[in-house]
Amino acid sequence: MKYPNSSEKHKNKNVAKMETGNMDTMSFWDHLDILRGMFMKIVLLTVVFRIVAFFFKEELFGIILAPQNPNFIIYKFFGLVNSWLDSEDGSFSIRLINTGLAQQFTLHMKVSIYAGFLVSSPFALYQFFRFIMGGYFGFLLVKKMPKKGFRYITTDIISLSILLLFFK
Repeated sequence: MKYPNSSEKHKNKNVAKMETGNMDTMSFWDHLDILRGMFMKIVLLTVVFRIVAFFFKEELFGIILAPQNPNFIIYKFFGLVNSWLDSEDGSFSIRLINTGLAQQFTLHMKVSIYAGFLVSSPFALYQFFRFIMGGYFGFLLVKKMPKKGFRYITTDIISLSILLLFFK
């Protein structure tokens, strides 16, 4: 028979209080314990997505460097507007240069870190929302809340903001 240590017993007590909706008896440290667990989940998922993004270098840089291509969709639109206005041809080219010794690897690391944050942000927002709304309305209401709807809404909002920044 396995005996739980004191932290497992303490954690089970907190979960039982949350499930019964008896959150008034939870101390500050109990709430802090739940918040710490939430942060650990967020950090773990972010690290996993950073590692995954590190291995998808070509795909990530293909998306990030898409505006350097003259066939980019916004440039096609500007060319169409330019032809309607009967202006001269506005062709261009972009040449990327490297100014540091290890800058390519550093840039690869930064892009994978930012992509990990970006992909894990809907989950992080959901966890924060769940923690805060649990304090306002009780855990039972938050437990019955439709999870998919919130995740889809946050994912859509984040995707829309990325598209707006990408195509500005």
